[in-house]
Amino acid sequence: MMNTTYETYMNALKQGLASFDSAAAEEILNDFESHFADARSQGLSDEEICAELGNVDDVLEFFRQEYATTKQPVANVLPQEKTHSNSEETHPNYPYAPSTAITAMEISLRNASADFAPGTSASVEFDFSGDFDPDRFEAGIEGNTFCLREKKLIPSVFWKHLFCNNHQKEVFSFQVPSTVQKLTLRSLNGATGLDTLSLTTLEISATNGKITGDSLSASSCRIQAANGKIVLTRLRTDSLDVSATNGKLEITGDCSRASLNSVNGKVLFEGTCSEYLTAKSVNGSVKLHLSHDLADASIHASTTTGKIRLVSNGRTESYTKTFTRSGISAFTIQASTVNGNVLLSDLPAEN
Repeated sequence: MMNTTYETYMNALKQGLASFDSAAAEEILNDFESHFADARSQGLSDEEICAELGNVDDVLEFFRQEYATTKQPVANVLPQEKTHSNSEETHPNYPYAPSTAITAMEISLRNASADFAPGTSASVEFDFSGDFDPDRFEAGIEGNTFCLREKKLIPSVFWKHLFCNNHQKEVFSFQVPSTVQKLTLRSLNGATGLDTLSLTTLEISATNGKITGDSLSASSCRIQAANGKIVLTRLRTDSLDVSATNGKLEITGDCSRASLNSVNGKVLFEGTCSEYLTAKSVNGSVKLHLSHDLADASIHASTTTGKIRLVSNGRTESYTKTFTRSGISAFTIQASTVNGNVLLSDLPAEN
């Protein structure tokens, strides 16, 4: 009979672990407790979680083979971390030398993190800090697009991933060919790092994990995160669209058009913007440090519980609730928050 609730699943597991070494049994139970908590926080029902974990009898049989009646702590019998690179041995289905130039990358990850940096090869080369398991990952080329996907873990793969890797942080390090113009990343539970990339289009959608980028150049840059801080430094883009539900936004760079939105978190922008800049937060301050004259810009700023400060040409003005001014230039600023302050300044952030 399949257990479909947290209580019945954990009780059956606890009973089955009674013959195990006490330290191993306790650690296994703690791991399952954590998995239920994490999965519930992502909106999964107990029935869905139990289905993903699999039959308790299968779970117990797996651990009997690994740890039953041993006196060793669980951590002592786990395999050591391995490092793999892009080769026929580790990625038999991925051609090392593509017949056509790679112009796009599509990466979809569930639990692994990803770092991206410029590469010197015509192919997408990558290292992985864990075990590149074909039951869990698939990599290949579709037309001119390099694709790497992390599959949803079936129970047999879940044990190997979660327990045998001892919760080690797994990271892909991608070397991006200069021919790549579009990079698309979808990430569920993992951090993202981008360094010195030049693209036409950058699209990132993340659920849980910090996103950082330095010295990025893209005509269009769109980043969305549910839970995680977004930090971009020395960014150059025509169109910037960044949003986060729970997390701070920190952006420095130059753009033509920018839209920055956070629900629970501060919004900070420092740099130049030639056409329009929209920055909004519900619970958090909005600070815009623009290294050009604000005197001629059209401005609309608002807050419900905080204050508005405008610093321009050495002069500071303070307002409550709202501030609106029609300028003679084409540059428009909209800055708003419900619970927080609004700062518009022509001085660097450190001042």
